[in-house]
This record gives sequence, C-alpha cells and structure tokens, in this order.
Amino acid sequence: MVVGANSGVSASARSGRAELIGLILAISVPAGLIGLWASPRPARPTEMPPLVFRTAEVQETIAGEVAIESRLASDDPDEIHRRALYLATGLAEVRRDDRPEAASARVLQLTQLAHRIAERGPELLASARARDVGRLMPVLLDEGHRFTETERASELGAFPQMLERYGAVAGGRRIAPEIVLRTMFFARWSSIHGLEMTDGMTPLELRAYYGWLALEGGVAPLGMRADAVEAYASVGGTRVWEARGVLAFESGELATARSDFEHAYELTGSVRLRNHALAAMQAELQDDASLE
Repeated sequence: MVVGANSGVSASARSGRAELIGLILAISVPAGLIGLWASPRPARPTEMPPLVFRTAEVQETIAGEVAIESRLASDDPDEIHRRALYLATGLAEVRRDDRPEAASARVLQLTQLAHRIAERGPELLASARARDVGRLMPVLLDEGHRFTETERASELGAFPQMLERYGAVAGGRRIAPEIVLRTMFFARWSSIHGLEMTDGMTPLELRAYYGWLALEGGVAPLGMRADAVEAYASVGGTRVWEARGVLAFESGELATARSDFEHAYELTGSVRLRNHALAAMQAELQDDASLE
C-alpha cells in the first residue's frame, strides 16, 4: 500500500510538471513569435494597401446621382439628339466599323450638344450623365438577359474591355466595387462628350477613380499609377505614403521607397512598414555594391 501510495504521488508530480511545462510553452512560443515578428527583418512589399469606402458615403453619393436623373427631360430635343449620338458611339466602338471622318463629326456634335445643354444649366448636363451612368449596372450585369447584344454594345461600347484591362473585372467576374465602376464609366462618358474626365465628380468619386488606378491599376504603367497616387492623396486618400513606397520599390527607386516607407512607419508605427523600409535599404545597398 505504501508503495502504491508513493507511486501515486510520483505520478501526480510528473503530471503536474508536464502541465507546468505545457503552460510555459503555451506562453513562451507565442511570445517568441511576437518577438520574431517585431524584430527588424527586411520584407519586400508585395501588395498595395486596399481601397476602402464608408458604406454610408457611397450610398449617399449614388442616391445623389439618382436624384438628379430627371432634371433634364428625356424628350428634350438636344437630349434626344445627344443620346442618339452617344449610343451610336458605343455601337461603333464594338463593331469597329467607324470611318474616321464620321467618328470625328460625331465627337464634334456631342461636344457641341453637351456645351449647349450645360449653358442652359450645369445641372441639366449632370442629369443627362447621371441617367446614362445609372444604366451601367443593369446593362453590365444583365442578370435577367433583358438587353439585346446591340443594346448592350450601344450602352457600354468598349467599357467592359477597359474594366478587364484595369483589373476591375477578371474573367467576367466583377472585382471592383460598384462605386469604382460608376466613376470609371463617368470618366468615359465625359471623354465621349469632350469634357475633362473628372469634371463634376464628388470627393468620394474622385477617391474611387484615382484610388483604383493608383492602388489596383491593372496594366497601367507605373508612372501613371504614381500620378494617380498623388491625385488620390489630394482628395483625401488613405495610406498614401505606403502606396508611394510600393510603387517606388516596383520602379527600382529604392532610396525613394525607403523614405516613403519610413514616413508611413512614423505615421502608423506599423512594424511591417518599417521592415519594407529595411528591404528597400537592403536592395539599395546591394545595387550600390554591384556597381563597384
């Protein structure tokens, strides 16, 4: 019995030690990982910061566009003419059967009509634009297959191809938020009518337009994306120093990338951004050494 009792105590002691060791490991391993993550370790930037929006602001912006759609009567003579030319432009983009002189004449007429409508009231031209932009999502998605191929081509033109090119759609699947698609279509609409592409955009629409090009960009040249980052910054874009750093790193401008990431680190305290700065510095030193 004594032996049995002594054996029981010994087993209990061993069990207690095992539990203690397990507890120590449970505490020390995550702490070790945290220490590892927090240590200075060069880490190449692999992605841009995300483009984010406040849902309420997006809803308010879209509702504002919808609210002005009826300010210009759809049976207004200038609007009827403008709309016909606009649809002809989209169809010609898809069919690629436009003669240069016909295309130039149509562009001139659309520009003249847009200015004539705007002279009667800027809100009237905004109404025409809002109505065309408002048709975008139903036609683009066409979930009920309500539109013929001709109707779809007339409304959208080459816009679906542009969405693919800039990464807003991939393999027919929508990637970008609706507000981004709307602002890209807004810019296309303005260009067709001889206007500056961002004329009339709200601050949110400008952030969506420049932000997508800057942070996502698709096949856009790095220089174009860098310019878009600055425009995005000017309208209240977020995490701009980080975005600058990523583009500078991709462009091989390593000293600039290091400085940008250091600014981003100072603003946020993010260890990840500090490590990106170290990666840029490391790459810069390696480049300098290879030139010696």
